[in-house]
Amino acid sequence: MVSPMLRRFLTMRGVCYIATRFCGATIRQLAFDEMYKSGKWNFQERRNELTTTVEKYAAKGSILMVGCGTATILECLGQDTYSYLCGLDISAEAISKASKYANDKIKFEVGDIQDYQCDRKFNVILFSESFYYIPRSRQESLLNRLCQSLTPDGCIIVTLSDPDRYADIIQLIEGKFRCIKSGPFVGSKRYMLVFNK
Repeated sequence: MVSPMLRRFLTMRGVCYIATRFCGATIRQLAFDEMYKSGKWNFQERRNELTTTVEKYAAKGSILMVGCGTATILECLGQDTYSYLCGLDISAEAISKASKYANDKIKFEVGDIQDYQCDRKFNVILFSESFYYIPRSRQESLLNRLCQSLTPDGCIIVTLSDPDRYADIIQLIEGKFRCIKSGPFVGSKRYMLVFNK
């Protein structure tokens, strides 16, 4: 049982930042759960470059959404975009909320991508505003491992809310992987990278 004081503490801006990025799995999961429970993370996706890019590269195949949160992007994706979609998040609270979208071809799992073993090949592995929660020391090795779970024409898509703040991630991806697309969204500083090995 989590005390109300600890719940409030974990949702404080600076505390949440540290807990979700630098603490062990239990604290990270608890902090993510509390952010979703508090309603502070109630993100909505609109049809934009991200959704059209996912549709293009999914090519009616499989999608893995990493850090899927409440999976509201599913409201924007065409249903014929994919044949299978798995949403993965460390937060049981987020997965509980996302599960309203579950059906025969959409499933959700609670899990940490740092330990997750893909049981199939994916056309698209999507990190929508979630890649910066991976510790920097593990980012490159994680992306190398995930590239092995892509179909021959598959790609990883990473979006970043602030390219200046996460310039190191852009440099890592552009320097170590084959970038298909890299740049800001139209009329926004939000940034997207599409790449593979």
